[in-house]
Amino acid sequence: MNNLVRYDPVNGKLYNLKSDRQLIPDENGYLTVYDNTVKRKYKIKAMILAWELGNNRQLPSSHRVLARNLDPADLRLINLMAIDRKEYSKVMQAIRNLRKIKLTPHPEDQHSYILSYHEGRNYREVIHDVVVAKQRLLKLQLRFVKIISKYCVFD
Repeated sequence: MNNLVRYDPVNGKLYNLKSDRQLIPDENGYLTVYDNTVKRKYKIKAMILAWELGNNRQLPSSHRVLARNLDPADLRLINLMAIDRKEYSKVMQAIRNLRKIKLTPHPEDQHSYILSYHEGRNYREVIHDVVVAKQRLLKLQLRFVKIISKYCVFD
């Protein structure tokens, strides 16, 4: 891909090497590049291509590219980080849990609450005290934030 695409690591922009036009990823984050010499079309994730061009080496198959500010459109090299697949899935699961964790009143017992979250499987806990329920919610949120803050940086 070095002979087809030029990468600016400071601004995070990818350019076609022959026409010097900026390449813009589609809504799923993929770039389509056509190689005229072999008459072949390449489709690759923009984050992976930016990381590989910025570091001048191929991404190992056991790793994934994580955007440190959680914005996949930000392709600056300082924002891209290669981590192990297990760690990547742990971070993504923590992000999903922070968005989906919820504490709702029990439909039948007015003094109970249902805490629902996902950690490998869906969990639903019935808690009979509002203070204990809020403490449990806070503990879970802090655990997920701790996982995210280990890898992510926010401006």
